[in-house]
Amino acid sequence: MIVLENSHLKVVLDPELGGKIVSFINKGKNFELAAQNKHEVTLDKAPGKCFGRYAYGMDDAFPNLISEVVDCDCGRLVYPDHGEIWSAKFDVSGTAREFVSLKWNSEKFGYQYRKIMTLDKTGLSISYRITNTAKRELPCYWTWHGLVRFEENMRVLWPHGTKGFINAQDGGLLGSAGKRYDITNGFYDFTGVPETRTMYTAKFFVEGAVPEGRCGIYYPSHDVTYYLEFDSSTLPFLGFWVTAGGFQGDYNCALEPTNGSCDSVSKSLQSGWRAKLMPGESKVFALRLSLV
Repeated sequence: MIVLENSHLKVVLDPELGGKIVSFINKGKNFELAAQNKHEVTLDKAPGKCFGRYAYGMDDAFPNLISEVVDCDCGRLVYPDHGEIWSAKFDVSGTAREFVSLKWNSEKFGYQYRKIMTLDKTGLSISYRITNTAKRELPCYWTWHGLVRFEENMRVLWPHGTKGFINAQDGGLLGSAGKRYDITNGFYDFTGVPETRTMYTAKFFVEGAVPEGRCGIYYPSHDVTYYLEFDSSTLPFLGFWVTAGGFQGDYNCALEPTNGSCDSVSKSLQSGWRAKLMPGESKVFALRLSLV
């Protein structure tokens, strides 16, 4: 484990699980943001195995989110559940009290993945560089899979100008996949989460490209706000996952900025969105997580 710490915040990450943030604490409030693991992690963590037992903390999903097989110009590609990064053992190329640099090379898909994490008094900045090192294009997209604590009275802070949402989970709480909801409707409160007794799950996206790259969650019981900032021109879509006990008894949720128009590589390509990296191309972007 690697610990980044100052007088205000403490972040613990696991380089053998893709740099997963297993703890993100506001020390003044003694407040833990990262969703904690409540299961024994005894299963093989190799790509393609069960991600469910590792569904805690805050990590990256690349080159995909859902497992699928995609036929493309470069042949048939088999994408593992929640991608490769969550199960990758990263090289630590630099570390300090408030800084760490991580790197990993994918043999299966042919790319190099780098990220630098820097802590300051109000939050954590993460800068990424993903480079296609193969001689073929790579259909792919990136998603922030940051699972955080669940509380019934938490309030979701959507980007200013958000008007509607598209359901992404067929047959779940919000009905059929593709169904649209206004941000104000008589069925579901998109600024909150389901009650713990409901045993529901939900996954949906802000309709279209987000109007700004800033969102968050307010925890009124602790008077703490988690802000997530990102470049909306690079990561134009925003998803939200929540389980109120409906997935393996877990209670967590995640704001998920992404450059995929949905949770599928093939569907993103079919929609006309450029979900790919060309040979030698690099994707450079950053996130900032604040806890104030």
